[in-house]
Amino acid sequence: PTRLAELARRHGWATSWGVPSFLRSPGECARLHPLIDPDRILGGFHIPSDGLARPVLASQAQANRAAERGARVLAGQRVTGIRQAGGAVTGVITATDEFAADVVVCCAGIWGPLIGAMVGLTVPLVPMAHQYARTTPLPELAGVAGLGEDADAAVSPILRHQEADLYFREHRDRVGVGAYGHRPMPLDPTEIDGASGTDGARVRFSAGAATADPSIRAFTPQDFEESWEAAKELLPDR
Repeated sequence: PTRLAELARRHGWATSWGVPSFLRSPGECARLHPLIDPDRILGGFHIPSDGLARPVLASQAQANRAAERGARVLAGQRVTGIRQAGGAVTGVITATDEFAADVVVCCAGIWGPLIGAMVGLTVPLVPMAHQYARTTPLPELAGVAGLGEDADAAVSPILRHQEADLYFREHRDRVGVGAYGHRPMPLDPTEIDGASGTDGARVRFSAGAATADPSIRAFTPQDFEESWEAAKELLPDR
């Protein structure tokens, strides 16, 4: 009941900012996300415009638009240093070249602290490992219209179980389960390199897109046990 009251407060807050949202009954929640057992919930908060951004595709689209406007995009350039003179930057050094520049914008994400350190700047960011598991194919999701050939397509809303620090999203005919309730797993950005990966193979970059995620670390089942039990309670027999 306390969480439901909090969701009602969020509904009012979203409405005040013009974001369409709805408080849903247990039956309505089950219709929106058919894997939910409506007898196990009191209700839900639904924001139809909520969604996921595909980061690699999004950044690639931005790079393409910039190139169309005259920007020069060079893929596969590992930054190794930033030159400075008179308290200002003068250039960027990569593993293979050097580029003059009077303005440098850091868009390095999890590697941001490494770029900041090159100019004596502390970037307040700590990369964290995240426990995420996928189910095997589920009959309930087989043949759902609109999925097409995209292996990461989703039709149902993203489901968030905030009492248990969990979220669920579709991957076509499977469900991905993400957990935040486990022990903190900070990563040293110096250890997130192109040589990392789930199979130890070097990650390759092509046209600005990575073919694997260099930040992925080995899954630890013991850290996921409590989350898995909570997931089975909300989505029984799935």
